Amino acid sequence: MFNQNRIYKVFQLINFLRARPSKSIKNIMQFLDTSERTVYRYLDMLKDLGFKVERDTGNRVWISASGNLDVVPFTPQEADFWRS
Repeated sequence: MFNQNRIYKVFQLINFLRARPSKSIKNIMQFLDTSERTVYRYLDMLKDLGFKVERDTGNRVWISASGNLDVVPFTPQEADFWRS
């Protein structure tokens, strides 16, 4: 169950970071109900998966719209869901 929960949180994070405006680390911590260190681990994981995680001068984070969802091993239906 632990891995399923982590995967679910990563999916939530992807959706959260794709919606404007950019989010602070504190906002992400509250949204996921997790620690700052875990947020940074999730962000690193998203980068490793091929998402373009960007930061502004205030260290607020978002996933760039130019990020390519095709590099992630989602089924076509899952990829369509994340594009919407």
